[in-house]
Amino acid sequence: MHITKTSILNFIYGLFFFICKWTNPLYIVLTPFAYIARLTHQVPILLNEKIRNKQILTYNKYNIVALPPDSNFIQDRWQSFQYIEWRLSEGWTYDKCKQLFDGWSMKNFKCKANFIENEGNAKEYIETITRKKPSQVIINSPHLIVYFKNKLVIFMDHYFCDGLIIADLFNHLFYEDKVSTITFPKYRSYPFISDYCAIEYLVRMSIENIKYPPLINGIGAKTYLMTETLKKNEDLIWNRWTIYAHGIYNVYEALPQDVSYLRIGLTVGFDTDTTFGNNRTGLIIVVIKRSPINLSHNEKILNYMEQFKTQTLERYIDAHTCYDVIRSYNMSYVRSSKMARIVDIYFTSFYYKEGPTSISEGIAGFVGTLNNSENVYICATSFGTTTFFTYVTNWSQLNLNKLISNGLSLKYEFDNNDPNSFKVYYFYFLFFYLFMKIK
Repeated sequence: MHITKTSILNFIYGLFFFICKWTNPLYIVLTPFAYIARLTHQVPILLNEKIRNKQILTYNKYNIVALPPDSNFIQDRWQSFQYIEWRLSEGWTYDKCKQLFDGWSMKNFKCKANFIENEGNAKEYIETITRKKPSQVIINSPHLIVYFKNKLVIFMDHYFCDGLIIADLFNHLFYEDKVSTITFPKYRSYPFISDYCAIEYLVRMSIENIKYPPLINGIGAKTYLMTETLKKNEDLIWNRWTIYAHGIYNVYEALPQDVSYLRIGLTVGFDTDTTFGNNRTGLIIVVIKRSPINLSHNEKILNYMEQFKTQTLERYIDAHTCYDVIRSYNMSYVRSSKMARIVDIYFTSFYYKEGPTSISEGIAGFVGTLNNSENVYICATSFGTTTFFTYVTNWSQLNLNKLISNGLSLKYEFDNNDPNSFKVYYFYFLFFYLFMKIK
């Protein structure tokens, strides 16, 4: 291992932080056991790394034993695929897009892009293919890109693709616009110190889960994908806290008053290898309480901004610890327990100081039915002073009309009570085919 001055300073800082903040005797006693659990989990993965790498190159996730960071995305359901839709200006020809996507795909997956052209309507295309299983549409590929006349539709299999892969896609597609590069924090692990932090984090999250039980209950009849374009407001400071606050403001305004708090998981990507999983993402989990009803719009935004800022800065190291826990231990029991409901809303944000001028509308979320648990996903992609919001929700408590009246646009809706609609779809066409043959 090459030891640098920076790595030594990082170790000293980590040790100092550890000594100053955490000195729980019980956690100290448990730390060696956590370290053994880490080794027990990671050593077999390292021993089977070559076999796993060969399996991954087939891009058939259904024949691979999923590692912890990727296990949520192994199902043959559309919610395991990140969905991107961009409306582009003139000049983005099929050949140009194909070449750019091929370069990105070769770099990240060692294969050319799964790139096709469709002359129809993008909305009709999405509504049609989501009536099939993903494995019937995307076969042995980590993605699917569909080129329309003035629009790109992109499916990224979340099993293989995380935020770092998406950020690299921006760099490849919009290099002519000199899009600013997102810098992801480095992942570091220190024996025993990281294990102590993992114990403290899991205990604290368990206590918080008891203190703040879920107030969201009930899956609606449909899953909705909604969008909103937000321009910089001169009356408010324009920063990450404004973006977070605006997204949560819209959700709270459409919820009953008895929902007094929500637990938000702010996603953070990490610059590291994929040895222990393809998804290199941690969470900063914050509890955002509803602002008083008598406040004005701007006052509510400022209230939410302050809550986000205070808690996120206090817990910023949680993102690293969360990712370390997912990467380093067998968390199958926790995933199947009530701990899985510690987050009400997953919030992903990308910020580019200078974005591409060719995108006039953007969607980044998930399509298809969401009927296995309550779910809200918010993505905010900012280019300078413009932010494209995407909201995906299946909550029965959300007032759809209120969301629309607050400026959101309904783009897609999917029937949660008909999760196997692709069977009906195929039966219809089988019947039609037989009918025509008889005729």
